Amino acid sequence: MIRVSLQSDTRGRIKVFSCQGHAELTVCEEDDDLLCAGVSALCGALTIGLVQVVGASVILNEDYGLFHLELEEMDEEKERQSQVLLQTTVKALEELAAHNVGFIEVVYED
Repeated sequence: MIRVSLQSDTRGRIKVFSCQGHAELTVCEEDDDLLCAGVSALCGALTIGLVQVVGASVILNEDYGLFHLELEEMDEEKERQSQVLLQTTVKALEELAAHNVGFIEVVYED
């Protein structure tokens, strides 16, 4: 199962976005895991948006089956733009989770 974990600050802004695991969801034996590929694409697009478009500073750890991103301190405008990207990515992942129950979950941690 893919587990997406989110940690927010006291103002409700996402500060840590973590995704790990594998869905192991294939249509047939020869297929790659399309759900994992979709999640990976969303995580990659998030990173590009945050770093290259917004110019946010992030701490990033990526490995096979692991994506962990932490936002560093930034000015208010970059923070606002970063939150739009993060919330959009989370909404997309929640849609995937709603249509692939048991293969992906999105959880909000304290």
